[in-house]
Amino acid sequence: MACPEHKANNFIKFISVLVAVVLIVLGVLKFYFTPDIPILVGIWTVYWIIFGLLLILVELNVKLVKEYFGFMIEYCGKGMFVIFCGTLMIDSFVDPHIVHESIVGLLIIFAGFLIIIVGYSAMPSQNFPPPPVPV
Repeated sequence: MACPEHKANNFIKFISVLVAVVLIVLGVLKFYFTPDIPILVGIWTVYWIIFGLLLILVELNVKLVKEYFGFMIEYCGKGMFVIFCGTLMIDSFVDPHIVHESIVGLLIIFAGFLIIIVGYSAMPSQNFPPPPVPV
């Protein structure tokens, strides 16, 4: 049976890759289905794709990415980055009739909080020693 830390690590990797794929796919689809995209929205969308690729590279343990983006090795850093990516999806440039990006952004923010909570709940406690066993 796998230890809780191993299960949590696999779950966090799955969530991170899922968020990365969603960022990349929505970025590519936005370029494909919006022919007259404004320049600022285009730059915004390129960031979605770049950050999605960055999340995948972190999960693949690429040494260069770990060196320059070391904060994404820890649960809190990765979770905060995913929350930041979710906030990029919720923007004021969205057509009021198209709310799917904002809904996906809220789901990505939820995934970021989930990464932080699951990551730290599975870690062994360093601050509190286990209670003594009565003999």
